[in-house]
Amino acid sequence: MENTRKRRRAITDVEKKAIRDWWAAAPPEQRNHKKLRAWFLETHYHSISQSSISEILSDRYQRLDKSATVEFTDRKRDRSSKWPDLESALNEWQIRMNRKGATITGYILKEMADKFWDTLPQYSALERP
Repeated sequence: MENTRKRRRAITDVEKKAIRDWWAAAPPEQRNHKKLRAWFLETHYHSISQSSISEILSDRYQRLDKSATVEFTDRKRDRSSKWPDLESALNEWQIRMNRKGATITGYILKEMADKFWDTLPQYSALERP
């Protein structure tokens, strides 16, 4: 028996913004989910469910309306960082090390995170993660 299940595909923020833009630009009498689904399939070459459309058009994604471009074009899920300065410092350090040809393991990354944590003053009053 052949497996004919469809593979799920995440919808990026760029695609979500396109959906919201289409909805906002469509005349009120032309707005319906069936037309939006057909447009999405035609322009993005994959289908989208009714529930996904409803969620994307909800207030949860209003932030996409405010920006002219979407910051993270490949981002699939909304995840905010608990320690953005630490992650930024670690990311920059890791990029420099990779350019030098170093191999960075999880253990090394954890050690550097501990060092950066101690040097970043904005985290001095917080408990170490």
